Amino acid sequence: MLFNKQINYWYRKYVPIIIQNLFKNLKPDFYDYFLLKRMSKKNMDFSGHGETAAVKAYLKDLNLTKKYFVDIGASDGVNSSATLEFAKDTEWGGLSIEFDQKKFSKLKYVYKSYKNVNLLNKKVTPDNVEVIFTDARVPKNLTFINLDVDSYDLEIINQILYSGFRPDIVSIEINEKIPPPIYFSVIYDEEHFWKGDHFYGCSIAAANEVFRSHNYILGEFKLNNAIFLNYDIFPKKITKNIQDAYLEGYKNVKNRKELFKYNYDVEELLQMSPEESIKFIDNLFKKYKGKYQLRIVGN
Repeated sequence: MLFNKQINYWYRKYVPIIIQNLFKNLKPDFYDYFLLKRMSKKNMDFSGHGETAAVKAYLKDLNLTKKYFVDIGASDGVNSSATLEFAKDTEWGGLSIEFDQKKFSKLKYVYKSYKNVNLLNKKVTPDNVEVIFTDARVPKNLTFINLDVDSYDLEIINQILYSGFRPDIVSIEINEKIPPPIYFSVIYDEEHFWKGDHFYGCSIAAANEVFRSHNYILGEFKLNNAIFLNYDIFPKKITKNIQDAYLEGYKNVKNRKELFKYNYDVEELLQMSPEESIKFIDNLFKKYKGKYQLRIVGN
């Protein structure tokens, strides 16, 4: 193991980047499949920022005999997966959904031995999510939903909850650069897809407002993921103040700038008044005019 690490170190240090990129581009797809499969067998938390561990901690209080998850935007099923540990556990059932064909192919390969998990290669929208859940026989009172589609995430989860599905716990990606009390959310558009810029998802203030309307409370906020709890299931939990949660979970994190280098051009948002933030965001997303909700909300 140490020898392998040394070889990797020498390779990264002495082989020119242009040559490394050439090898990367020439690398056959089957090698990626092999690496993913090998990685999936490790005993570790695969989620990006410890979401899996947080969910497991909450579930200790429930003593569930049957558990079921839905992962919307499951990607390859391994990298940053908040549900892989549950897929490997036969006490769980689940549904993993991925729209991107290449990622889904890898997901299917890695999960082929997990007979307790159904896989679906489909685009999830607010218009079809209820039908998808019904056709897949997702239980109304499921255990966990993980949602990360880099677009109109908030409208999808709002429709899920409005349709009568009541997960115990929900983990949703947050557009972390937009601080409370700013409500920001991408509006559903069938043709929309993430273009690799800052325009995606929703702010923590927007997510908090929608979840509260369905009787869910904020459990915790970790960098760019928020965990919400069904208050009917966790009546003794106290909701976190989103201002405090944002400071603790993102703004004051010591290595935040290193983790989110791509936010360098919006760093000033963290020092602005709410009114200044609205003007800044409107200008930032001027090419997306009419395609998002933006306003100031209370806690």
